[in-house]
Amino acid sequence: MRAAALRALLVAAAGAVALAQTAPAEREGAARAASPAARELLRATLADDLAGAGYDELRAEARRLGLDDAGSRNDLQERLRRFHGLPAAPPAEAAAAAQEVAVRQAAHAEYRTAEATGARYLVLRGGVELAVRETEEETEHLIRADEVIYQQEAELLSARGGVEYRVSAAGGEPQTVNAASM
Repeated sequence: MRAAALRALLVAAAGAVALAQTAPAEREGAARAASPAARELLRATLADDLAGAGYDELRAEARRLGLDDAGSRNDLQERLRRFHGLPAAPPAEAAAAAQEVAVRQAAHAEYRTAEATGARYLVLRGGVELAVRETEEETEHLIRADEVIYQQEAELLSARGGVEYRVSAAGGEPQTVNAASM
């Protein structure tokens, strides 16, 4: 999970959960009518939403916006980024170099590949503890849950079952969010 996505997750947990749980089209309309903070949350999470969306979701969103829905998953993501005025996706090597991901504990681990999109997933179950260390920002994100699913290419993470998310920055107090899922 990227730093921006993690920060957006904390903001959502602090009061914008309802906005984050709506469909993208509804969320976009709600954010336009909402506060500047809600609009900023939409913008901050939209790039991650596009990165984690499946091929069919991207095609449907392109059609909804009146854009060409042909091309590869990457083509659709880039077309939607340009439409929304988002910067191009960062190279995967740069993001990987700035992060260290460690599975500290899991009773079961399994790799899966989605047939439709070819997206690769790591599924961890049973007392999962996962740490993501951002080397440049000297920040550590710790996730504890019953199950964690990590989409490797998009660097997206979801967690279910007794989730504890804690972020610790160098010299700062840790911040913790507990939830059924994130």
